[in-house]
Amino acid sequence: MLPIYILCLAITASSLPVFNVTSAEGFNKSEFRIPTSPFYRVTGQIIGDNAFHDYLESTASFVQLTNCKEPVFESVEKKCFTPFFEDLSEKCTSDIEFVGFVRPKPRGTLLDVEKLPYMKATQKAGIFIDHMNKRIVVALRSNVDLLDHYPFLQEGIEYYSPQVYSTSMWKNLTKISQFRKDFGEDNLNKVYDAKKNKFKMGKSVFKRGLYKIHVGSQEYANRLFEELLVKIVSIQKEYDDYHLAFAGHSLGAPIAFLLSLQFLEIGIDNTLVTFNEPRFFSKYLVNYYNSLSELRKLHSLVVLERQDELPESRRGHFRVWMVYDDWTSFPANPVFSVAKYFNPFVHSGLSVVTPMYALYENEEQRFLIESKYLEHREEIKPRTIGKKKRKNVGLHNHIVKDMVQCTHL
Repeated sequence: MLPIYILCLAITASSLPVFNVTSAEGFNKSEFRIPTSPFYRVTGQIIGDNAFHDYLESTASFVQLTNCKEPVFESVEKKCFTPFFEDLSEKCTSDIEFVGFVRPKPRGTLLDVEKLPYMKATQKAGIFIDHMNKRIVVALRSNVDLLDHYPFLQEGIEYYSPQVYSTSMWKNLTKISQFRKDFGEDNLNKVYDAKKNKFKMGKSVFKRGLYKIHVGSQEYANRLFEELLVKIVSIQKEYDDYHLAFAGHSLGAPIAFLLSLQFLEIGIDNTLVTFNEPRFFSKYLVNYYNSLSELRKLHSLVVLERQDELPESRRGHFRVWMVYDDWTSFPANPVFSVAKYFNPFVHSGLSVVTPMYALYENEEQRFLIESKYLEHREEIKPRTIGKKKRKNVGLHNHIVKDMVQCTHL
């Protein structure tokens, strides 16, 4: 009986939710994981700057809009939208411009299930131009349809093989004269060798072997990348002083992460804001992303208490999450896997966390920036909530605002 008991204990332990605690070893080092618990102490620097909070809230609005169905946009005259936090039907402004949706490129195989009636995945990326804040925002929906969840919930790991490394893609893009003009011949020559038909910036085979991803997100990101790149490069040509930002919630977050990474790899600055994202990436891939996205600078601004400069960051990842949302711990790292012990799945970016139920308790939502480099830390104590009520609280979708609701901003 004893061996069976130990086996059951190991299986149970491997499925426990886990989350990250910022490592004190270095800005780009990955993080240790401990079981999530209502007793987790949320300590750090409380967000007291309205500009940074508004930045997170407005970014969440674009995710809301991406979850909308097309008729919502068609019903708004001249494709213009209300200012943030108001009803779409009340009044209209040209401050927010909707460019359009980008959908995943067809797989090009006879066995593509999306060719069957009613089997088309609804995953999409919404492109918006925020003239008020001079931002180009690409928002990824949170996969509200069951079909979209299937690729993500499979058990499996794959190597980092992004579309940006695809020589055939770059060969096709060089044939588009407008893209060559918008992207620039010099920039194109830096990333692609036309004579050898080879992408110049791919990581070594050894390093790429350490970059691992949970299945599902990479396929969607790769099918979106080419069309998205062409559109973003064209928009940036017209609005050359506008900054690019990616936003994603839930299953849309890892796709936003991979798209952000690929744009960084070809030298296109961008910031990333994710809400309640799962842990889909191995430690070495996260370290690679953190180095490209200049995580050190974000921590420095926090330590220097310069929150007002965070929204102006040209690169960086802000990971906004709720302590009690178990989805942020998916998939759990098995305890007895030697490979995953040395290269486990972890989160990236600067942690912006809350233990509060503000959207249900009618209280002010308070967020805190976690960094072990802070000499003085404050603490936000969670409000106790009954088990029965807690089950009915949509902790996953209701962070900063209701991420799935799309008619009120």
